[in-house]
Amino acid sequence: RLFYDAMHLFVKKHLSSFLIVEVILRTAIGFRKLFAFLGKRKLSLYTAFTDFIFFNLSLFAAEEFYKSITDWVGFDPHAYLIIYTVPALIHIFVSTLTGVYRKDEVSVLRNFGAIIISFLIITSATFFFKQYAFSRAVVLISYILFLLISTFFRISLKLFFKVGIKL
Repeated sequence: RLFYDAMHLFVKKHLSSFLIVEVILRTAIGFRKLFAFLGKRKLSLYTAFTDFIFFNLSLFAAEEFYKSITDWVGFDPHAYLIIYTVPALIHIFVSTLTGVYRKDEVSVLRNFGAIIISFLIITSATFFFKQYAFSRAVVLISYILFLLISTFFRISLKLFFKVGIKL
């Protein structure tokens, strides 16, 4: 951060008389600072992205499974956008708060705790938003699937790829 702040200061001090050059250089420095930040946080960004994908796959599989064993018709097609984004984002937010997404570590135990907390939040929210309380059994099935998939993913990252292991 100090390096990029020093670059901004240099541009401001020596090239501030040329407005277009200053704007171009400051924009380029800002983009480079962003990419440097993302490069240091790529493990946490990858795991958050895969959690989002795995959560939605679990929700979809739970919906299809529950439709096959009952006479339930499935989620309302008009609510797909909210159903497939809001709960996954709530889980990612809870995971971030509980320290699951660290820049150099992949934690199975913290993920387990985050799944339990987000499960409690989502099931509580279905009591307040009745228009999105389609089936609590689907929520339970999807969280069981998500727990299995995400735990297997994190364990395989640690065992086979040696990712997130502090030496």
